[in-house]
Amino acid sequence: MEEVSEVAALIVLKRRSVSAIRRWHTGSTTSRVAGCAQCPVVVIRENQEPTPAGSAVVVGVDDRGHAGTAVDMAFAEADLRRTDLIAVHAWQPPDLTSGFIPADPEELAGLRQSAQAELAEALAGHGELYPDVSVHHRVVSGPVVEALAQACEGAGLLVVGRHAERRAGTIALGSVARHCMKEVHCPVMITPVHRTNRPAPRWLSTETPVGPGF
Repeated sequence: MEEVSEVAALIVLKRRSVSAIRRWHTGSTTSRVAGCAQCPVVVIRENQEPTPAGSAVVVGVDDRGHAGTAVDMAFAEADLRRTDLIAVHAWQPPDLTSGFIPADPEELAGLRQSAQAELAEALAGHGELYPDVSVHHRVVSGPVVEALAQACEGAGLLVVGRHAERRAGTIALGSVARHCMKEVHCPVMITPVHRTNRPAPRWLSTETPVGPGF
């Protein structure tokens, strides 16, 4: 599947509902493919219910620079679907269990401002490319997966980036993408870390998405 991903526009996989024990023994095909594919991978849950037309696209933005391709694809998908884009960036105060002194209100305000700046920087320049896409910024204090799951209520697609390139097994996938596949009820698009030189998904009309058996 990795060889196919080098020429494919998109890979679409269905995540089966199996027991945790069986998944532990056999491994997860969706996680393995999403962790090494060179193109975006969309994971759809078994018995996925169709999302209403106009449902928003959600994109998760981190502070490690892994979301570049995810932001590109999310804007393109929102433009293609003629819907809004919700950009989510979650941050957390210092972990008190690690011996940190609790942050005072001024420090917390500074952390929130930094998170807002990081989100704005990640989205910079896309508004000019996609002027018809309405973007809603959400800077949330709390666990990342929980923030994304809440933002995805009623959404049509979640786009997240994985955390590394070409690592063995599912290591490259990252914990956020892995947990989103389990907990988010809309389709999840997982993008490679690097920025591709491929055009936006408009050219899916000339390329064929691939799935198992293709």
